[in-house]
Amino acid sequence: MESGSFIEDDLRTQCSDMLYSVQTKTGKGYIYTLIEHQSRPEKLMAWRLMRYSMAAMQRHLEQGNETLPVVIPLLFYHGTTSPYPYSTQWLDCFADPELAESVYTQAFPLVDITAMSDDEILSHRRVALLEFVQKHIRTRDMLELAGDIARLLNLWAIPKEQFRSLMYYDVLYCWSR
Repeated sequence: MESGSFIEDDLRTQCSDMLYSVQTKTGKGYIYTLIEHQSRPEKLMAWRLMRYSMAAMQRHLEQGNETLPVVIPLLFYHGTTSPYPYSTQWLDCFADPELAESVYTQAFPLVDITAMSDDEILSHRRVALLEFVQKHIRTRDMLELAGDIARLLNLWAIPKEQFRSLMYYDVLYCWSR
């Protein structure tokens, strides 16, 4: 059994939790148990268990581990409504579970600007300026990029605040090196 709790302070009077470490074929894993001390079920309990499981994973990483452990959330429920009336699948907590499943069970979208040519980036309309500055953020002399930045600003008008934020980021990064 591991020490500590992942329950928010305001919920500690209603539930208790325990984290057990187990050895798996590929390393350390955990079984997270949550015992509810309340008489009514919670519609978003699956999400709460997922949050606690992720907190256990985060602590595992903070202890120097380099990969995530499998954390099996286990809910002990003893309310008056029987059987437990809500889904224990965290994706069912979304308004559109099918969309959530397609988003959260696949690799996340990656825009790898390091693998794009400048010409390809410059064709990306309003996001081109952000991508261009990000790609060349390590350029020693940002004046080398002034022509391309000016061309982008002429082609795709961006809100003043967005431009200001981008330039602030650019200058801040360059000066902090």
